[in-house]
Amino acid sequence: MTTRLAIFPLISAAWGGAIRALVPAAPWIALFALAAGLYSFGLPWLSWRGQSCRGASISG
Repeated sequence: MTTRLAIFPLISAAWGGAIRALVPAAPWIALFALAAGLYSFGLPWLSWRGQSCRGASISG
């Protein structure tokens, strides 16, 4: 005879644990999302100015 597992309580517990783990990290997640948004906003501006992120050197 096989043992049947209750799947829905396992999924619910997993989501609950994931949410509880994300709550303390929420400010960091928001900060990284803001940084990613600013970066993606800045990429077209860099190409419009004729600058490139690749091959930049300090010595000129």
